[in-house]
Amino acid sequence: MDVEEVLERVNGWGRYQKVVYFFACLPSIFAATITVGYSWTAFPMEHRCLVEGCEDGRNATYSADFLTFSTPPDEEHQWSRCDVHKRDNVTAGCHPEGFGRQSVGCSQWVYDTSVMESTIVSEFDLVCDSEPLRPLGASLFFVGVAVGSILTGVVADRWGRVVTLMAGVVLTTIVGTAAALAPSYGVYTGLRFAAAVFSYGFFSVPFVLCMELTSIDARAFCGIIINAFFAVGEALTGVFPIFVKDWKSLQLIYSVPIVLFCPYWFFLPESPRWLMAVGRKDKAEKVLRNVAKWNGKPFPEELVMKERSGGSLQEPQAINESFISVIKSPVLLKRAFILAFQWLVVAMVYYGIGMVSTDLGGDVYTNFILTMLIEIPSYVFCALTINPLGRKLVIGGAFLLSGLGTICAGLVPANELEWLTTTLALLGKFGAASAFSLLYLYTAELYPNGVRVMGVGVASASGRIGSVLAPVIADLGDDTATLPLCIFGVCGLLAGGMTAFLPETSGRDLPTTVAEAADFGRAKADQNVKKTADIFPEAGMNLHKLRTSAVLGCRLMNFVKMAFHPKEPHIIYWTDSTDVLYWLQSKKTLKVFVLNGSLEALEEGV
Repeated sequence: MDVEEVLERVNGWGRYQKVVYFFACLPSIFAATITVGYSWTAFPMEHRCLVEGCEDGRNATYSADFLTFSTPPDEEHQWSRCDVHKRDNVTAGCHPEGFGRQSVGCSQWVYDTSVMESTIVSEFDLVCDSEPLRPLGASLFFVGVAVGSILTGVVADRWGRVVTLMAGVVLTTIVGTAAALAPSYGVYTGLRFAAAVFSYGFFSVPFVLCMELTSIDARAFCGIIINAFFAVGEALTGVFPIFVKDWKSLQLIYSVPIVLFCPYWFFLPESPRWLMAVGRKDKAEKVLRNVAKWNGKPFPEELVMKERSGGSLQEPQAINESFISVIKSPVLLKRAFILAFQWLVVAMVYYGIGMVSTDLGGDVYTNFILTMLIEIPSYVFCALTINPLGRKLVIGGAFLLSGLGTICAGLVPANELEWLTTTLALLGKFGAASAFSLLYLYTAELYPNGVRVMGVGVASASGRIGSVLAPVIADLGDDTATLPLCIFGVCGLLAGGMTAFLPETSGRDLPTTVAEAADFGRAKADQNVKKTADIFPEAGMNLHKLRTSAVLGCRLMNFVKMAFHPKEPHIIYWTDSTDVLYWLQSKKTLKVFVLNGSLEALEEGV
């Protein structure tokens, strides 16, 4: 049974898929709170030494008059953060004559509570000699994400998408809640590491599940818009601290509501493609029948009868395939290395631009929220262009924009044209955010059913390496961001150029087996062309006369058509990226555009 054909017959983007898609995207919100919540639970609070004899640690305030003679000044801060003047005369009390000019270190600190009243920085005194522990905790979290990406892929491809998601929900709720009660920074960091491992599936599993439950024409939309839910979660992470100033309460807000996803076990469907890949055909048929019922479409019984009577059955061939099969295939291994490099670069550029870009100033909460929400326009742009222009063109263009934007930002004199530097850096981030969202979709489309989650996980793990490298490169510039931005830009251009060595996947069925995945970009004619050529023999005669420019022109025409007539249904088919384009313009008429001296439209009732 061809799952893709069944979905096309019962509506691959009907009411059933839309409802499932909405609920499946909601865990991505909490994937964001778990990931970026550390920005607030570990907010770097301003601090100074507690001055004994002048204040009590229980009611001390960050600003005090006696600091003018008790605490040495600092070049970067108003007062020294780690030293006080030594008390030469204890009996003099809190007066200037009681303090000498020699500075000594301290063991107690007073924190500025204007932004946050308490964080793990103040709870565990992660300041002065212990200050490096704070960024170390962030790095260890991304190591946990890398581990989770591999582990989630193995579990999801072995035991199913829904089982993996539910296990992550339960375990993340437990360790996230326990982190609020951590007695030490070591325990807190360990629990955060575990949360990173278990919560990775909140985004990747629903992402793959929704792609496998929808048809070709809706796949790009589903794969991109889920990123907007993640961006909303990032923004909400900055909204809560406006009202809640205690890190323990924030940790509970970021973790406890995850338990509300437990009922998903009873209604979230398993992927029919995965069920077919592991040979559970009856359950796959049950899911597809439910899709047809909700969408008000008749189930294509003839497809089931064809299978039962000995028809072609491709999906079960993937039962014994693992990621080792990908490694053994030279074609897929090359693609895996290219994807790994692109993931590493996009993560490095995405996080690195934020680390070296000019500070916007103003309210810290507003800046944080707007920085997260600015990603949403990039996702909308990708959703509008990915189908008519194709995956390779948009992904390559996104990398190109990120590369040129960051290089130009690094070469512009920041002191003279700060506004231009900021604008170019934001353009670079726009491109990086676009490439980030598209790589999830593109990577999933390149891997077959049996190893899809694992493939996305391996690529994502490479991205975590880029996340770790980003702060290292950002520090290379000392007082200027020129060197880091140029490094980010050059890497972005290289990653964009490598897109030319990957196949186009737009309009193609998701590969079922490793053999099908390896044939992407190499086959002379795919199943979509064969099906349509049977209907239009005239078009089939001209399949090999097409050229890249003609296909690109058709894609641009389709994009314009979608902009002015968004309600008209459309499906794009072609053999690879340069052979043929089929455009479903209405429910009754199929127009085939081919190059035969000029563009022609052939019509016939379907």
